[in-house]
Amino acid sequence: MLGWMCVTLAGAGLVGALYGLWQSLRAAFGASELVLAIGDLNHAGRRALLEEKSALLANIRDLEFERDAGKLSSNDFGRLDRQLRRRAAKVLQLLDEDIEPYRAQAEHLIRSELSRTHSETPPPEDGENDEVASSSELRNE
Repeated sequence: MLGWMCVTLAGAGLVGALYGLWQSLRAAFGASELVLAIGDLNHAGRRALLEEKSALLANIRDLEFERDAGKLSSNDFGRLDRQLRRRAAKVLQLLDEDIEPYRAQAEHLIRSELSRTHSETPPPEDGENDEVASSSELRNE
C-alpha cells in the first residue's frame, strides 16, 4: 500500500514539475499572454479599435495605390483620403484616451527604475573622464 502511494505522489510531483517547466518555456518564448499589473488593456473595445486602426491604415495605403495607378481622380482621392484619415485620427484619439489613466503610473515606474539603475551604476574611473574630455575638446576645436 505504501509503495503505491509513493509512486502516485512521485507521479503527481513529476506532472507538476513538467507543467511548471512547460509554463516557463511558454512565457520565455512569448506564447503566453502578458498579464499587466495595472489592468487588462486588451479588453474587447480596445481590441476592436486596434483592428479598426489596422484596417484604416491598410485602406489608406490601398487608396494611395489606386491613385498612383490612375484608377482614382484627384478629387475622389482627396475626399476619400480625408474621410479615412479623419476616422483614423479619431480611433487613435480613443486609443490614447483608453491608456491615459495608466500614463502617470507608467512614467512613475520608469523614473523609479531609471533612478534605481542610475544609483547602481559605478562612477567612471579617472581615466574614462579624461577620454571624454579629450573627445569633447576635439569636437570644439
